[in-house]
Amino acid sequence: MKRPFKLFMGCLGNGTTVCNSAVMENGDYKNIAHISPAGNITFYVHESYIPAEDMTKIRNIAKSDAEKFRHDFEMQDELTQYSRILDSFTTSMFLEATNDKRPLSEKLLELREKYYKIA
Repeated sequence: MKRPFKLFMGCLGNGTTVCNSAVMENGDYKNIAHISPAGNITFYVHESYIPAEDMTKIRNIAKSDAEKFRHDFEMQDELTQYSRILDSFTTSMFLEATNDKRPLSEKLLELREKYYKIA
């Protein structure tokens, strides 16, 4: 039996909230995922709950968000990038990054990739 599903996505200021508008929970659409501004997807349901064509739409939005986020981030100067990266890191990640004695230009690419995964 096919379960009712109608994809709904909305921006609430901290990324994209992904819902099934065919199902109500606690007076609102059922939350099924969140896409961060950097394009990282957090699922609140098992991926098999989401029809394949809707999963494709979700992944495409996430990919588009990731590309825009990376482009906008990399347009900033290196020191601004480094500062934003360090502000988002856990203490252990921060210590690892600041103890790395390579010049900033050498370590920034690696730090960006770590940042994109958690942003």
